[in-house]
Amino acid sequence: MFPENITVNETNPIVVSCDASGFPEPSFTWTKDEQELSQSEQLNIQSSDRSDTGMYVCTASYGIGQDMTTQAYVTVQCKFVCHH
Repeated sequence: MFPENITVNETNPIVVSCDASGFPEPSFTWTKDEQELSQSEQLNIQSSDRSDTGMYVCTASYGIGQDMTTQAYVTVQCKFVCHH
């Protein structure tokens, strides 16, 4: 498992992977701001906006022992000019 920081332009997709393997096969949970987003190995956000900026946390649970977590910080940039 390895963390990655990524930057995307607004409206582009966000794809982050939780690279973990082992036995038994782990189950995955992606969260952002303690909200569960996905239970798959790869998190896909089809069209990003600036509210998607933040820290995404992947937890790989093996059902025994210690869960493993990795984090990815995603920055969503304005595609053209930001209007506040």
